[in-house]
Amino acid sequence: PVNREVLVHLKSQDVIHSFFLPNLRVKQDAVPGMTIPVPFTPSEVGEYDVVCAELCGWGHYLMKGRLTVQN
Repeated sequence: PVNREVLVHLKSQDVIHSFFLPNLRVKQDAVPGMTIPVPFTPSEVGEYDVVCAELCGWGHYLMKGRLTVQN
């Protein structure tokens, strides 16, 4: 939801990854063996890319997702 805090819990099973929402200026590493809370508040409705900003291995270029912010 727009203008409401969102809490993402990051976990990694293998290597360090970097959760990155470039349009929302959110970036946090996911570290193996840890759960890291990432709070953020999206201020605009839309669809945003979720990417891994860490060169984490052969499948790195396939690590993409979408975040949808709605009213």
